Amino acid sequence: MSHRGRRRKASGCSTAQDTGHSSTVLRQCPKAGSFKFVQGKKSFWRRHPWLIWLIPVVGLFSLVWFLIRVVPKPSRASYPCQRLAAPLASGFVIWAAGLLTSTLAYRKARQFVGRRRYVSEGYLQPQPL
Repeated sequence: MSHRGRRRKASGCSTAQDTGHSSTVLRQCPKAGSFKFVQGKKSFWRRHPWLIWLIPVVGLFSLVWFLIRVVPKPSRASYPCQRLAAPLASGFVIWAAGLLTSTLAYRKARQFVGRRRYVSEGYLQPQPL
């Protein structure tokens, strides 16, 4: 029988075993024993990077919607759409406050390191004898 009629796999291996956990995986052929690098499946966030901005944008819109509707008439806070918008808006406010606080703390820490002034609890210099 001729080999022209049959389809042959390129590597000659029926299955491959993973030896790593990153997106680029080193695989070993169980038949031949040879190794080759195979590009693995990208993570969800790498395939859809725009989704990272979706949660803060929805939170901001929820906050604006909640303030526009509830401030003029506070009884609207019990409406179902406002009961849905309130946790999203409060989550956005907490996220924004944490981002602002950590940014300010990081900048202040960089200033202290630049001036060689360390927090006394974080840096204890041994006393000479």
